[in-house]
Formats: sequence, structure tokens, C-alpha cells
Amino acid sequence: MLTRGRDSDLRTMTILQKVRVIGVDQVANEEVDKAVVARTVTVEVSPEQGQKLALAQRAGSLSLTLRSFDPAADEPLESVRLSDIVLDKSPLPETEAKPMVSITVRRGVATETVEFRRPAE
Repeated sequence: MLTRGRDSDLRTMTILQKVRVIGVDQVANEEVDKAVVARTVTVEVSPEQGQKLALAQRAGSLSLTLRSFDPAADEPLESVRLSDIVLDKSPLPETEAKPMVSITVRRGVATETVEFRRPAE
């Protein structure tokens, strides 16, 4: 995945799919008990894919995504902009909103009614 841009023009796109990872940098130190984030990954690619990776590395931030082995999931993908995922409204249609539920809580002689939406099932 290549992520580039800033603010409202931020976007990400898939540049390669089905790439075999053959190595991940690793620090072997028994005295360190904290996780270390890998900064280098070695992948098996064709010369053309290598050119795409080199260009993408200069254009923005690269990241890897663990994908399913299901071949049906490997389809061309559109780029995604920040405005595509930051929505003003809930992604649930209004008709699917869960009804309000009221619960009456009694503590001694005090009574309180609490309303909330039922969680999705």
C-alpha cells in the first residue's frame, strides 16, 4: 500500500498484490523484552514490480497488509481518500438504527431511568 498526500488530500492505494515476503528485519536479543517494529522487509518481485516499489517508496509511505489466501479477494482496487472514510453520518442507514431501550434502576427509594440503543447483534 502506498499512502501519500496530506490533510484532506491524503489517500492510499494498493500498488502490488500477491507478493511473497521472504525476509523481515529482526533483532535477536534475549535481554530485550519489548517488541521491535520491523523497518525493512524483503519481498520477491519481478523487475517491473521492483520499479513500482522503488517509485512508490519515493512518493510516499509504504505499508504491508496481510491478505487472505482466497483468490477471489485479489481484484483491482480503487484508491481510497480520507474523505471516503471520514463520514458525517453513521454508515448504517437510518432504517437500521436500533430502537431505544429504557431500563429503570432502583436504589433504595431512588429511581432512575436510563435510555440507550440496543447493541448490534
